[in-house]
Amino acid sequence: MLADASQRLMDGYLSRFRSIARDHRHGKRPVLALEVFSTLLVMNAAGAHRTSTTAWYEIILNSPRSREGTKRASKWFSELLDIWSDLAAAMGEESDPARIQNAIDRVVGLQLMVIALRLTKEQVSAVAAGSDPVAAWQLPAELKPADAEPPQKLDNSKTRILQAAIDLLIEEGPGSVSYRKIAERTGAAQSAPAYYFGSISDLLNAAQIELFRSSKTRYRKHTSENPNRNQSISDIADLTTAIIIREATEFGLNSVAHYSLWLEAGRNDRLRPDVQLAIRDQIFAWKRRLSLVMPTSNNTALYFQAQFLGQLIRLIATGAEISALSDIRHLHFQSLETQLKSMRSGETS
Repeated sequence: MLADASQRLMDGYLSRFRSIARDHRHGKRPVLALEVFSTLLVMNAAGAHRTSTTAWYEIILNSPRSREGTKRASKWFSELLDIWSDLAAAMGEESDPARIQNAIDRVVGLQLMVIALRLTKEQVSAVAAGSDPVAAWQLPAELKPADAEPPQKLDNSKTRILQAAIDLLIEEGPGSVSYRKIAERTGAAQSAPAYYFGSISDLLNAAQIELFRSSKTRYRKHTSENPNRNQSISDIADLTTAIIIREATEFGLNSVAHYSLWLEAGRNDRLRPDVQLAIRDQIFAWKRRLSLVMPTSNNTALYFQAQFLGQLIRLIATGAEISALSDIRHLHFQSLETQLKSMRSGETS
């Protein structure tokens, strides 16, 4: 039943995109640039289509937990690329596959941020018009001490409970986390999880912090191993590709658990501050990296962060196929080269 509902929802998305492309070819819609169309899609996720967009992410993030799920996601993304290529042609734009795929990935990444942060259409529009996302999206100005400092040592029982919650997140998703299941997994008394974590929200928040801390440690390790390899766009494309391939293969289900909590943050106010910190931290990390090769604003950094996030979700959802992994380096290089040319010609992205 869930598989059928998922297929119907995803087919509905594809049908609407086909209809838009058909209307453009027949002159029934005003001609838009692909970038403007992408912005409208992100704004829709903050407005009338917030619920359906959230449902789509639930399906996509659950895809890698079954072979049928990855096959469904692969077919969906493949068809979407074809439809967007037709749409670009109908808009009178060059249908370069790399450019189209990057545009799709950025929309996927930005829509997830919109859902997780519960952004308004006005906040999305402000950033699209050039406002600083840190200010427009009210991201915290400073990292919390708990996030900046090394994690505190937990006692053995609390550590086991937290790890059991993380394991459930990875295997089944946030909806599976309950005191009863954790007590069964750890062999603890039924009251033990509630003693250490006063609510499931507290437990999910602790799990989210741990998952995010682990991912940051992996990213920083990659960067520190190549301290002098960020002096050109080719170097940045190489490093980014190495990180995303490792995350999509070795740590794919960890990422699924992490971003499932982002979705949960869209419904749970207590989880949202840590997602805000995660997005802010990555904006500044991308800005530091990109500033080595081009003038970089927070907006440009967000642009590349969203593309990275969308690519990672697509790769994980579709089972990290070799053909898709082999394209990642080219996609990053193309996007970086386009941005650098735009900066040199005095245009804004």
